[in-house]
Amino acid sequence: MSQYNAIPDIASDNEQPRFDERYIYAGTYAYTRLSKLLTDAERERLIGTVSVAELTDVLKTTYFGSYFVGNATIDGALGAAMTDARHILNRLSPHPNLLSVLWLRYDFYNLKVAMKQHRLGVEDATEDRFIALGQHSFTTIEKAVKSGKAATLEGHLAAAFNAAPTDTNALDTFFEIRYLEAALEEAKLVDKPFVVRYTRLLINLFAILSALRAHARGDAPIHIKVGDLSPKDIGSVDILLNRLTRFGFSKHWQLAVENYRTSGDFSLLDRAADDYLMKWLKRQSIMLDSPAPLFAFWHVFRENVQLIRAVHTARKVHMSEKDLRDIIRTSYNAYVY
Repeated sequence: MSQYNAIPDIASDNEQPRFDERYIYAGTYAYTRLSKLLTDAERERLIGTVSVAELTDVLKTTYFGSYFVGNATIDGALGAAMTDARHILNRLSPHPNLLSVLWLRYDFYNLKVAMKQHRLGVEDATEDRFIALGQHSFTTIEKAVKSGKAATLEGHLAAAFNAAPTDTNALDTFFEIRYLEAALEEAKLVDKPFVVRYTRLLINLFAILSALRAHARGDAPIHIKVGDLSPKDIGSVDILLNRLTRFGFSKHWQLAVENYRTSGDFSLLDRAADDYLMKWLKRQSIMLDSPAPLFAFWHVFRENVQLIRAVHTARKVHMSEKDLRDIIRTSYNAYVY
């Protein structure tokens, strides 16, 4: 399936459509749990709160309410909910490598942050930004960074650590590319082609958007070998924008592309890319004998957490509701099949 075609018709992961018993329970359970996440009405109630106290009270009436144990803060409740969601998905997974492409992201992020802080001379602050959703603990990553030795790190992460550029400003793009390369290798170990399609979609969207950013800065874009774009493709802004509009339908990207061409602003392109991925996942998640519902649950769950954190921050700094709405993403429920 070409990633540049319109959003594909729903199809089984196998060439010949058939139910896969190992995934029916996992897909059905994940799909059911997904429906319990924030509704549009609950999102509106959260966005309409005027204080942290009111936000907390509203959250306690939603899916996240059960994580407010004792005097738990919003941050504490969200952390507990994320850990629990990871545990649930791992328990449901019929294949040991199925969700590696999700959790690897956090290992690469944590290592990147630790290396940045170490280079900047920030001591004992790394754990504040550590996201405990990967395979490596804070202690393991901290030990590798401080010792300069990657012996305690998993293969993909160790290779990235040893090859990391000396320019700290280059670490963001470097680690994202290394994550995507590792994710594709893990995806190929899974017995369901959906995971490879999902990962290649992430790779190609990132390749296009990162190349457009490089052009805007006057830098040479970095070619991602595991992607579908050639070195010639990434050398032309017009080709990149044309490739982008082939994800789904061109109308989906029209406003974002026009805004980028006239102002150089990336915000609408980023939003459109997120929207496209969520729309694609929603269409795929209809197949309950596919990994798609598990991936869709995690993406919607993560979007819910991001929304809550955005509202939480907005209430602490007295941001207007209008400004808040400008930065939040479209609800999963708003997408049609």
